[in-house]
Amino acid sequence: MAHYKNFKTVVYIPEGIARELAADKLASDYEFIEKYIGLDKVYLETYRGTIVSESQLNMIKSFLESKSVEVSGG
Repeated sequence: MAHYKNFKTVVYIPEGIARELAADKLASDYEFIEKYIGLDKVYLETYRGTIVSESQLNMIKSFLESKSVEVSGG
């Protein structure tokens, strides 16, 4: 869902944040961003010296997709 006519709002989640992000923190952060600017797309960094587990990535991805946010690797 596009929040603005001429651009998309995009967030980058680095590996260190993605690896440690709990479901409740993800939900509260999403609600904050959605309240003030909206969120159209998220880039997930999967590796920076350490690999984010597949289950963690799937948790983040499924939550965001359930909110109609586009998700890509970054």
